[in-house]
Amino acid sequence: MKYLSFIFVVLVLSWIASFNIALAEDQEKVIVISEIVGEMIDAEEREQFALFPQIEGFKSAVFLQLSDSSFVAEVTYEEDGEEKTTRIPQSEIAIKSLKSFIEKVSEGKIQSFSLADERKTEGELVSISEKVGASIDVEEQSEYALFMNIQNFERATFYSLIEGGYLIEIQTVTDTLISVVLDTAMVSILGDYVERYEEVQVNRESFERKWSIISYDGQGIPITENEILRYYKRGPGCASCCALGGVATAALMAAFAYSLGQSLGTSDNAFPVRVFLGVILGGGAGYFIGNKIDKGKIDKYSIVSEIKDLRTPK
Repeated sequence: MKYLSFIFVVLVLSWIASFNIALAEDQEKVIVISEIVGEMIDAEEREQFALFPQIEGFKSAVFLQLSDSSFVAEVTYEEDGEEKTTRIPQSEIAIKSLKSFIEKVSEGKIQSFSLADERKTEGELVSISEKVGASIDVEEQSEYALFMNIQNFERATFYSLIEGGYLIEIQTVTDTLISVVLDTAMVSILGDYVERYEEVQVNRESFERKWSIISYDGQGIPITENEILRYYKRGPGCASCCALGGVATAALMAAFAYSLGQSLGTSDNAFPVRVFLGVILGGGAGYFIGNKIDKGKIDKYSIVSEIKDLRTPK
């Protein structure tokens, strides 16, 4: 009977391991941004479409959709003679933008390319504050030191996005640029900044502490802890941590249940029940621990750099 009980434990743990492996394998799929580039963007296409300029030693890139419906670009590059990969979070609207961008470049229409009309339909016009309304003009640009990096600036208009966050339509003398900010508190932050501008200049530290601001993009718009967390999309690394933690802790709990039964001298009939409960409790505890470990791996300053790149007006 003890031999059968041992086999039962092995079978249960094997089932859990198989389930977690299948879950990890099933949680992402390659998506085709455009038929023009296919599933993978190579070095030649990267140069042609000016993609991933921040990646040195670029070799290739694929776009993946994860099990939670979020997107990442998995970029392979070479550093010091060693091939490495990195994952850059992507929003759904950024995916659509890239598709349109690639197709417009291929058609030779890049000079007149604009996504403004397409993207307005995905959200509503929003007001920053009573002082500036829903757009910032040239005078307000200078007054509040916003969009100072945009040459020939005329106006910046703000729209909310259905997915959360905001789209900024930037009009210049010759073109229309688009910037996307996923921080859902951006309008509130800019509104506070504009309404209390003089006070903020005197005590910027207090303003930044209030909104958990850790940096600013090229337009002068804050980057906050809130947006860091939105950009941090857990991939297979998280699943691996959680799955491994779950299996390991489940095994320990099952072993503990077995030892407890032996020490108490209880009947073998109750053994499967103890093991099952141990597996459930141990798996849950392991998943929780794995999840905490994964979140502790967030590299804030690396993500800030990625946010600045993704916010760059295009």
